[in-house]
Amino acid sequence: MQIIISELIENAFKFSKPNTQVKLTSAIVDHKFHLVIADHGLGMTTDQIAKIGAFVQFERKRYEQQGAGLGLKIVTKIVEKYAGSFSIASTYNQGTTINIELPVGN
Repeated sequence: MQIIISELIENAFKFSKPNTQVKLTSAIVDHKFHLVIADHGLGMTTDQIAKIGAFVQFERKRYEQQGAGLGLKIVTKIVEKYAGSFSIASTYNQGTTINIELPVGN
């Protein structure tokens, strides 16, 4: 869980506009842990979301980016390993919301 939250929070702040809020909420509902991270950053297009993968960075010439482009891919693999779900809702130049759902043991 630490890796998931760390990667997503880092991305949210890295790609957010200065002085904008990054919101993290969580809850356990019906034996599932729900995590939502929302920012008011650069956002992504539908095409960019579809192309998320290892070593993929978007608009690198327009925005300086540190890292190898592995963050979201690592998160998706961890979530898949634990039979969870991962989704992204984003509007280009307005922000991104990441939703993660993981089963909780009884």
